[in-house]
Amino acid sequence: MPLSASKNSSALKVLELSHEDLNRSQNLLLLASNIEFSFDRLKVSYVPSVDENFFEVFVLKIWDSSITTMQIFDGSPKTIGDYVNHSLKLRHRVFKRYLAYQSMWACAKHLSGIADG
Repeated sequence: MPLSASKNSSALKVLELSHEDLNRSQNLLLLASNIEFSFDRLKVSYVPSVDENFFEVFVLKIWDSSITTMQIFDGSPKTIGDYVNHSLKLRHRVFKRYLAYQSMWACAKHLSGIADG
């Protein structure tokens, strides 16, 4: 993800977050290894949606279709594409700004790829 403690202090400022916020447990996401790999490379995001009970959830959005058939981890029968529109199962509230920031960069990367190609 393009947000790190060592760089992008201006991004933290825009998001009204501090370097300490990056390591708070509230920002912890445990993802299957290949979903995490794709998330870090802006190929997938978790975007806001509303579930059947009208609760806000974050669902998987794939920006790069080349990873749709990738296993969620080596040896798994499940693929990343199997989880499109499935919501994150969280026991805590995450900073929505982090997910929005990652999603914004992923979308921009996807759109620029379409424009280039």
